[in-house]
Amino acid sequence: MKSGKWTLLLVMQLWLHGFCPASTYTVTNTKDDGSANSLRWAIQQANSHAGPDEIQFSIPTTDAGFNGQYWTIAPGSPLPELSAPATGINGSSQAVNVGDYNPGGPEILLDGRSAGSSVAGLQITSAGNTINGLSICGFSHCGIFLFGSGASSNMITFCFLGLAPDGVTAISNHVGMVLSIGAGQNTIGSAGGPERNCISGNETHGIEIYQAHDNFILHNLIGTDPTGTFAVGNAYAGIWITGASTGNVISAENLISGNGLYGILIDEAGTRGNKAEHNLIGTDISGLNRIGNNTVGVMIGGKACANVIEERNIISGNAYGLIITDAGTDSNRVSGNWIGLDATGMDTLPNYLHGLRIENGARHNTVGGLSAELGNIISGNGWSGMCTAGDSTAYNTFAFNWCGLDASGNKDLGNVFYGAHFGGLRNRFVRNVFCGNLFGLVMSGYSEKCLLQQNLIGLAPDGNTVIPNDEGGARLQDIAYRDTLCDNQIIGNTGWGVELKGPQARKITLSQNSITLNESGGILLTDGANEGVAPPIIETADPGTGRVFGYASPLNIVELFEDAGNQGKTFLGQVNADAGGTWEWTGGFSGPNVTATATDAEGNTTAFSNPKAVPTAVQQADAVVAGRFGLQPNHPNPFNASTMLQFEIPHSSGIELCVHDMLGQKVRTLANRHFEAGMHSVPWDGLDDAGKTAAAGLYVCILKSGGRADVKKLLFLK
Repeated sequence: MKSGKWTLLLVMQLWLHGFCPASTYTVTNTKDDGSANSLRWAIQQANSHAGPDEIQFSIPTTDAGFNGQYWTIAPGSPLPELSAPATGINGSSQAVNVGDYNPGGPEILLDGRSAGSSVAGLQITSAGNTINGLSICGFSHCGIFLFGSGASSNMITFCFLGLAPDGVTAISNHVGMVLSIGAGQNTIGSAGGPERNCISGNETHGIEIYQAHDNFILHNLIGTDPTGTFAVGNAYAGIWITGASTGNVISAENLISGNGLYGILIDEAGTRGNKAEHNLIGTDISGLNRIGNNTVGVMIGGKACANVIEERNIISGNAYGLIITDAGTDSNRVSGNWIGLDATGMDTLPNYLHGLRIENGARHNTVGGLSAELGNIISGNGWSGMCTAGDSTAYNTFAFNWCGLDASGNKDLGNVFYGAHFGGLRNRFVRNVFCGNLFGLVMSGYSEKCLLQQNLIGLAPDGNTVIPNDEGGARLQDIAYRDTLCDNQIIGNTGWGVELKGPQARKITLSQNSITLNESGGILLTDGANEGVAPPIIETADPGTGRVFGYASPLNIVELFEDAGNQGKTFLGQVNADAGGTWEWTGGFSGPNVTATATDAEGNTTAFSNPKAVPTAVQQADAVVAGRFGLQPNHPNPFNASTMLQFEIPHSSGIELCVHDMLGQKVRTLANRHFEAGMHSVPWDGLDDAGKTAAAGLYVCILKSGGRADVKKLLFLK
């Protein structure tokens, strides 16, 4: 900042300190011997003066420290700390007083390579100080050190920390800046304009906040050159918030990119209530191109709790976008961000792996929120949009996020593999949109009692436009146990709507979902998933009476749907099968087909039944005229476990269907009730009326109705 804004900052400091007369000390040489008009002398003078002070620079071009572009002051020992309040060190005054020889950066370099070990360039222990227009490099501890509860309400602007004034050469401090042990309410940067700090090229972190509170990090460049177009990374983290620090805010379009491991790292127990908002993390200054943080854009771990990443951070171009990790890292919130998109929201700028990952026992964190405005858009990433990992990763909520779309919700910008890839215990995915990915969701590894509810999978946020996931809507595999999918719309995906895979995918309940128009089918159970439960059978579906009748395993909950094909678009209702496996439901439906699923007492849900076509009024009348009475051959025959008996009746009537042995003794009554006209199926499981297994041998099945009868022979083997 080489403008009149410095005067405004000084006026503010005068106001804060009661309009005391200010003293001005001018540095006119680059010496470090404490002689008059050196920087060391000026700080000593300011510390000895009770009122506000300003340190200006007016070093001639004839000084030995001038290299034609900037002036170098090289302390041979630590400079005095700023112990008196309201001191302004105005490096930008050099350009005003002598001429702007370095338009792209500060005119004054503090080079600490000869200052000794564990030395800070400037140490501030007092309040209300302003530092502007310095390049502070090469110090063994840090460039600027704000230390103690007395270090409050200070402002640092237009400084290069770790980067020479040319904006290209890195001269590393160990840490760019440290705020520590009670330092609070300091402002690093400003809300906008040209006075951005550039904190780059340091040996560990750009900014370290340790046991410090309520500080503001605003509009800085952290890990890049001053133009924000290429990386000059801090070797570890751009910003590290740790040591039970609270209430710190990272905001106003900081550019945090190019760092060796993390853009932002928030960790340790007691570190809570910190916020990052409106930043570019992993992009260049335009938000359109990748610079990237080499491992993670934002990492929250080590039992840090109740921190917030929100309000349109663009977290893109990193290896991982955001990770929440470790047991005890709880109750953090990630809302309203773009993860994997560029600044336009209309194209991708992928994180190479997951957009967002919660792992290693982290619990009770929220991704999204209670309304659509809090949802994240997580698209275009190289592996998955959202991911949970680890058996003990539990009770996390993902709500109102879009995975695989642009910011308009209309364009396919799918994550390369999965919209969400998840496991863990009791994690919840509610009202998210998964479109354009390879799979909408995949549950693998270990998952227990996870909930997928009211999500759109293959259907855009408008609820009408199909943007399919390329190989399926939802797949649950590996050790998936007692997970629930309910009230989701799983529509138009290229593969199966829902696929349950493998013998350890069991007790998975599907309820009241709308599943339709998926290219391969609605629900697929393979390799013993859900304990091999068989789908129900629909015998009749009469739209005139509203009656649907069929068979399922005893006491199963049967859910009925109508659909144009063999899936289940519209949920009609549910009914319990009786102890014999029969069920009957009455309600309104029009078809053209009715389908059903059944769920047993353990929560295993079947695939859809074969569809039952809903006859038109003309078809019903024709069936009465053309119908006939009789039993069909049972199948299989012979049989050793169960067999299916089919019969046809020409009109609605009461029937009796019984199995007799060859001596004429009744063994089992299979049906004794009213049936509609048409073809019906009834199973026999080889048990007699007492529930005991019948003896092997030859039996006859007798159908009776209104004085008519038909007989077929059955061979039961053991």
